[in-house]
Amino acid sequence: MDRHGFQKLIAEIGLGNAGLVVSLDASRLARNNRDWHQLLELCSVFSVLIADGERL
Repeated sequence: MDRHGFQKLIAEIGLGNAGLVVSLDASRLARNNRDWHQLLELCSVFSVLIADGERL
């Protein structure tokens, strides 16, 4: 499955262009453990916050 938006997000985090990732439906992303863990790891390395409708 091509996830161009997700790949662009990962690239922007890696380039240091993001400080906050806001998700409207984190459960959709969490269905793919590989993508979810990649996002969490990159956000941790680059000190990027993750927020959804319930948490920051």
